[in-house]
Amino acid sequence: MKLHIICALMALVCTCRAATTQPEQKVRDTVNAYLKSLPRPTLSETSPEQTLSVESMLAAVSRHKDVNDETRRIWKLAEGSAWAVMTERHKATIVKPGSGTLIVIIPPDMDARMGNDTKYFYNTQDRALYMSGRTAPDIWIAQIFFHEYGHSLQHQILRMEDGLLRETLMHTLSIQIIESGVRGYREKIRGIALRGADTMTFKDAVATVSEADLLELDTLIFGRLRNRALSGNSVVQHLIAIGFSFADEKGLGIESKKQVYDWVDKLSPN
Repeated sequence: MKLHIICALMALVCTCRAATTQPEQKVRDTVNAYLKSLPRPTLSETSPEQTLSVESMLAAVSRHKDVNDETRRIWKLAEGSAWAVMTERHKATIVKPGSGTLIVIIPPDMDARMGNDTKYFYNTQDRALYMSGRTAPDIWIAQIFFHEYGHSLQHQILRMEDGLLRETLMHTLSIQIIESGVRGYREKIRGIALRGADTMTFKDAVATVSEADLLELDTLIFGRLRNRALSGNSVVQHLIAIGFSFADEKGLGIESKKQVYDWVDKLSPN
């Protein structure tokens, strides 16, 4: 009898542990399987000759500068920035003089050597915004640019200390830009979020995402350009968008969205 009770208790403990980890593990498994199904960038796609020019990037960003007041405010400050192209890991050559935040383009071959995912980030130490020079749709380049340039303003001008708030605000802006230029994206994200509308947490809603969902969302944005390097970034944006949409459907505020970002961020192996 005691053995049966012990076995039952152990099974209950295992079930409880599985229940608490199920959303996280389900999302990880789905994302990993999806990314493995995608092709890697070809050698031609990562050659230095394929580096997007400053003019191409500026044109891509300018096409989406009027999404809202925030994009207009950022563009007004960003259009006069200095631009450079990375020539070595820690060196860059100025190709367009200017003021404000320095924007550095990372050639695709260097980007590929720096890791699997396409590199876009703002570095607080050197106050520079780094943008991969890989080919991507205008809408993707624009939302990344406004997101990361927004971080530079949070750091240099607003002195914003709350890291979760910084990311939540900028991911909200990214979502708004994508929705403004990608037909069907908002509806697809909302449809996934509503699958979990009767659940208790946003985690359950995000965990309903499937490989087919991620493929559809990526195809809406990238079309034939989708590959493992670009999608390493985009899937994170999709998961956050689903969580934010769930929070909106529930009438939850910014604090709940900060929790969404924090949870999705911690799912990443990086």
